[in-house]
Amino acid sequence: MRGRLGGDGGQEVYYQFRDEASARSMVDRMMKTSAGTWRDLTEAVRQEANRRQTH
Repeated sequence: MRGRLGGDGGQEVYYQFRDEASARSMVDRMMKTSAGTWRDLTEAVRQEANRRQTH
């Protein structure tokens, strides 16, 4: 999992997990403790991948 602390210009962080449940737990904790500054980009990444496949 990759994330960025401090917005677009912030420091990128990287975590590895043994399983999906552990990763989702970390994401949930980050989103709850960040006062709304974390965003779920899953759909944006999916749309970009689809766009690249069609071009």
